[in-house]
Amino acid sequence: FTSTRDYLSSPYSNLGLGKMAESNLLKFLNPKFGECPPTDVRFWFKDVVGGAIKEVKAHTLILAAASDVFHREFYGSLRAEYDIEIKDAGQEVFLKMIEYIYNKKSDFKDASLSFLASLYYQADKYNIKDLRDEIIAVIPEHEITEENVLEVVVLAEDNILHGPLSEALYDAAVCFVFVNKEIAFVELCADGNEEHAGAIFKLLNRVGKMKNQKSESCGNCQQTPCLNGQKLTKHNFVKSATVIYDREVKALLIQYTTKKAFRASIGGITNHYAYNLPWEYSCEPN
Repeated sequence: FTSTRDYLSSPYSNLGLGKMAESNLLKFLNPKFGECPPTDVRFWFKDVVGGAIKEVKAHTLILAAASDVFHREFYGSLRAEYDIEIKDAGQEVFLKMIEYIYNKKSDFKDASLSFLASLYYQADKYNIKDLRDEIIAVIPEHEITEENVLEVVVLAEDNILHGPLSEALYDAAVCFVFVNKEIAFVELCADGNEEHAGAIFKLLNRVGKMKNQKSESCGNCQQTPCLNGQKLTKHNFVKSATVIYDREVKALLIQYTTKKAFRASIGGITNHYAYNLPWEYSCEPN
């Protein structure tokens, strides 16, 4: 197994050990648990401002199982170190990665994009693919506003060497600018942003390409390929598009309201409706 999470998803977890593994094993291996085996590696961090020392303790065996980089570091041919200063990450970011390895549930939706970018850097450094993938998947769910769109673009450009991360950040900014052109352009072209001209140019270039793609897309759902016949979900909601209920009642989408419901107009009457009902996109052939 490459990590404790791999064990829990394996057939062996069903051989009478599944409940024990889930309820006791991970708790037993958690360094914060009073009766866990003694940790044998310490990562420490020096605070830039006050000089205070923070630390993260773990088990080399668990880290090596989750990361081939850790495996080479602790069990390779070179002499291993067990008291390691980390200079390219803060204690909070590094701890989040260690907690992920120990299978502690994390809600990345609540983390800032800059925090996720730092976490992605560590996940890439230690070759933890599942963590990288989860970070990329959650980026589109973060809210982009006129106040932070430039920050997102700069973050994307700063991480250009981490292709998937940079693309996900650029895509999030592009979607916001495409929908909020006037507001976004004023913010992006404000005085003082000259130093980010290269990143802003890349963003606007991507918006232009998206505009060309949209001009060739479906007139109803604004997508290429068309969403005709596909079930309406919170992820593919398109304002002002027409959907059909149970193949009979047509509705005009008004507003995405919550993760479970949306506003739509049927015969001029606006109401809230649930996604779990049989709504489908109803698009006329181009």
